[in-house]
Amino acid sequence: IEQVWRESANTEQSAELTDFLTSLEGVTLTAMSVTSTQATLKITTTRDINISADWLGKLFREIMTERELVLDEMSSLVFEIDGKTATAKFTLSPVSLRHLLSLWLAPHPVGQSAEMLVTAGTSPQTRTGEGSTSSRVPEKSSVDLVYAASQKNFRSVNQMLDDLARANRRATNYVQTATYHDRYAQKMVDLPYENVDPDLLESAAKIASNLRALASSLRGVAMTVDTEEQTITYQTQYDPGWGAVSPWGVVGGKMPSYQVQSNLAQVRTRQAQAISEGAAEREKIWNLIDQERARIKIEMASRYGAEFVESK
Repeated sequence: IEQVWRESANTEQSAELTDFLTSLEGVTLTAMSVTSTQATLKITTTRDINISADWLGKLFREIMTERELVLDEMSSLVFEIDGKTATAKFTLSPVSLRHLLSLWLAPHPVGQSAEMLVTAGTSPQTRTGEGSTSSRVPEKSSVDLVYAASQKNFRSVNQMLDDLARANRRATNYVQTATYHDRYAQKMVDLPYENVDPDLLESAAKIASNLRALASSLRGVAMTVDTEEQTITYQTQYDPGWGAVSPWGVVGGKMPSYQVQSNLAQVRTRQAQAISEGAAEREKIWNLIDQERARIKIEMASRYGAEFVESK
């Protein structure tokens, strides 16, 4: 919240901002989905809120940015203040809702992720008990369970990738976008794996690994850009000018002037180059992901039928 604090330092809002922060009690977000997802953000304090609604919006957006969670819908929140409560209502898009839910990574109910099973070379549906495995082929009566579980996994993985592809195209906050990639990679390997086709689990683990590589690339770009920003320098030279005066008036002179020399252009060039190189690297990784998506789609369609890979 440093930026908001600096903006308020020389205004009457400074005292109100301090009072608000020291009396903050809690923040809750409620979302209800019918035809669309209507969200209500409520902030409660122990004392009446004196800070203006505009400053409250600035403060909340800055906090969300520091927490690496910036949703499009939250960029223009309008708070209504009533005593000790401030409320903002807005509509969440499905993509933003999924980004928001990616903050919560529940542990796998069995305590072992699909990624660990793939690494160990163990198929989930062949596990028959603690510490034992079997190569028994599922009975015919379990075919429907395998189909349903596998299709759900396939659709979930592809939905996550579609969301991330959109976020990656419009990425300006590289650290935030990297966080999304890491969280989605973890959610991908933590999807329920019971009865899921082992080839799908292996594919998801491979894609998750690529997503983590994308996150590393995004953080690398952010670090390079920030480091370069610290190297900007300015050198100012002031020439006071001069004037020669005769009994008949000014006969000559030179006006005062400033000369500013900076390496700003060179720094911006290096920053642009880092961004460009990072984009090229991420494009290669996305191509690998797209190839894997296409491969597993063809394989699943061949194994279970075309309707298996059709969108909802």
